[in-house]
Amino acid sequence: MVAAVQTEAGRIETEVIVIACGLWAPQVAAMAGATLISTPVDHQHAALHAVAGHEVPHDMPCFRDPDNLVYGKGEAGGIVLGGYEQDPVARWIDGAPWDHSGISLPPDERRFEPLLQGAARRFPFLSEAGIVKLVCHPDAMTPDANPLVGQMPGKRGLFIAAGLSLNGFGGAGGIGRSVAELITTGGTELDLYAYRPWRFGPVHRDARYAAELARESYRYYYYLRYPFDADEWGRPKRRSALHTRMQDLSAVFGAKHGWERPEHFEPGKPWRRAGADQRKFGWAKPPWFDLVAEEHRAFRERVGVIDMSSFGKIAVSGPGALGLLERVSGNLIDRPAGSVVYTQLLERNGGIAADVTITRVSEQQFRLITGAGYVNSDLGWLSTQQRPGDPAVKLLEVTEELAVIGMWGPQAREVLAHVTDADVSDAGFPFMTSRFVRIGAIEVFAQRVTYVGELGWELYVEPEWAGQVWDRLLAAGKPHGIRPGGYRALDSLRMEKGYRYYGTDMGLLENPYEAGLGFAVKREKWPDINAGTKRRLRTLVVGGGEYLTIYGGEAVHHEGRVVGRLRSCAYGFTVQKNLAYTYLPVELNPGAQVEVEVFGRMAPATVVADAVLGKSAVRAS
Repeated sequence: MVAAVQTEAGRIETEVIVIACGLWAPQVAAMAGATLISTPVDHQHAALHAVAGHEVPHDMPCFRDPDNLVYGKGEAGGIVLGGYEQDPVARWIDGAPWDHSGISLPPDERRFEPLLQGAARRFPFLSEAGIVKLVCHPDAMTPDANPLVGQMPGKRGLFIAAGLSLNGFGGAGGIGRSVAELITTGGTELDLYAYRPWRFGPVHRDARYAAELARESYRYYYYLRYPFDADEWGRPKRRSALHTRMQDLSAVFGAKHGWERPEHFEPGKPWRRAGADQRKFGWAKPPWFDLVAEEHRAFRERVGVIDMSSFGKIAVSGPGALGLLERVSGNLIDRPAGSVVYTQLLERNGGIAADVTITRVSEQQFRLITGAGYVNSDLGWLSTQQRPGDPAVKLLEVTEELAVIGMWGPQAREVLAHVTDADVSDAGFPFMTSRFVRIGAIEVFAQRVTYVGELGWELYVEPEWAGQVWDRLLAAGKPHGIRPGGYRALDSLRMEKGYRYYGTDMGLLENPYEAGLGFAVKREKWPDINAGTKRRLRTLVVGGGEYLTIYGGEAVHHEGRVVGRLRSCAYGFTVQKNLAYTYLPVELNPGAQVEVEVFGRMAPATVVADAVLGKSAVRAS
């Protein structure tokens, strides 16, 4: 808890400190034992001479031209021009010098030249303008180009407003208001999930890695990043124990929270890392469409396996573990050891803070499973929910301690039964339960859960044994047509079954009833959050059976007005339809007709049931 600030001029007693220290925020936060991740990245801008006959009027609005990577404003008849370089420079990755006074660093005309050329494409007369002065000032960039805003977990009274990532002028007012709301009320009007200052994990404490991510975020501040593109810089950072197996199977790797993980497979080709691939094929059907369809069909019709080691794992233990989880979870957590519970973690107003499964390992031990990119955010949030006087709770990220293999499909039971003597029948191993089984001589923790809507298990194993378990499963599954799959197939599979994805389909501004997850809420625990619900997440079938280039964010129209925007989108390979989620007014029930704006054209869409495929297969014996 904050008590005071000690300065050279003396001690200042206070219960609230706001760290708004720009480049120096990480060093100042460290004085309080807090970790912030941001990197100074050079940002250049130039004052250009006025061009005779083309003087810029003093009241010319500021302009932004992302296509040409520049922005600017009029000044003295000329233009002050800034922009976002494609090969930016990170500096002072171990900490900005205390004596840096804001004076310009030596600029680099070579790096700035492409921006001048871009500006001249927009304003041809600028090709005749000379530079009055070119200056260079580093700016604090985070690995994802989002600011750091909020109260630090375990540091009551320590608030952050830093790492603004070039959002200083545009975002300062809103950030200041949000910090004031946090200090005075404990909450904010806006959803600041993406700004949580604790969202980065130990992997980002590698200053060189964080700097590479910051540079790439800067690069794409204006430069178009296509929806299917993957990060390229700072890779590889984290590899699962199954990485070489994935390479041998011709994986195309994406990156998530530092993890290399398969997006899809290209049998017969060398493995590779995905990058700016969509820049090559543009807004068209992706070249991997048919490959992902085959992976999808393996899970839906036979059996498929996927390396899910990157999924975040948090161990929650101690005499206060159950009390903490019960208080913040929508669902009932107090169930027998071995139970697996699907639930949302909820804010006081019912807003969804996380979407997780919680396994009760023993009386006082729980394992929480979350998305790879959310683990540190969820860990910090849980820490903020602990109250003075509560029984002791230990929170620990254990992601790298266990490799995970997901295996699902109608024939998953036959494959698992072939490699273990454990009873994996429906009666012997019910849905949403867990236990240890032996695969050969290897002890494996198995959970019967699903994210694809088919019978199957998540298999947790110590990393050094993961390869052997994988090999045994593939050998046993060969007669059943087993096939490895990637994360692109998961999107298609989950959407056919109505499964949600946190951050895209729900967040702090939605409650479980709005998100169609009321089944995971115990009403007696949260009696008020369903009151006055005016919108609901719905599934749309968009267009006909031909693939449509929908990615999320497209406007949904009904009777001439915009009523929502698309969230998750995927092509359902079993139903052969374009699927999308969107929040709609509650009166628009299944059967309602709407339109989706797709690249300037209206595509007809129909509201359908949450799951276009039934979920009965999940529990099928």
